[in-house]
Amino acid sequence: MKSFSIFVFMSLVWNIVLGLVIAFIGVSLPGLINMTVVKICLERSLNAALRFCLGACITIFFQAWIAVAFAGYLTKHTEVLSILKGTSVFIFLILTIVFLLQALYPPKEKTKKIPKKGRPILVGMAIAAMNFLNIPFYFTAGTVLEGKGYIQNSFPIYYFFITGLTLGSGIALLCYAYGANWIVDRAQFFTKHLNFFLSGLFFILAMVQGIQLYLS
Repeated sequence: MKSFSIFVFMSLVWNIVLGLVIAFIGVSLPGLINMTVVKICLERSLNAALRFCLGACITIFFQAWIAVAFAGYLTKHTEVLSILKGTSVFIFLILTIVFLLQALYPPKEKTKKIPKKGRPILVGMAIAAMNFLNIPFYFTAGTVLEGKGYIQNSFPIYYFFITGLTLGSGIALLCYAYGANWIVDRAQFFTKHLNFFLSGLFFILAMVQGIQLYLS
């Protein structure tokens, strides 16, 4: 009985750790949410940025829940998953072109002020809701991990994975908040090279996905 309890405990911890690592890597890439954290920290205060992070994490929790719930559905309906895989090849190719163009022709920086008024928590929830890449990212991660048997899509176990996703996102956002000044000083260099990296990454993903569909 004791060994079984330890096994269950380790399984739950494993779900949290997996979610945390995946979300941290995903949110660490410069995007709408984390760069807004930097702006709020510089133009308002660190305290406002931290409350923004809290609001963003609230929305991210529900986005992760939706994504993981659909991941469980797709493992039982493989025909839908095949259609989505085919669509993903087209999406990856579009993203390849988008990031390549951004790297070659970076947009001119515009000074955009963050409103001094407004509750940072609500702003964080709204900005996170506008980040449409969150759900597909968590959805893909949940589908792959469940298909490989690394996580279980059963109540209440999947809530630990969702909690890990939320914690990982929060930690990544906190890193942006506390490192705002350092990030701004090097923003142009990282943005240019990151766009080249992302363009190549999405091209590779498109090729791998296309090959898998052709061989299946």
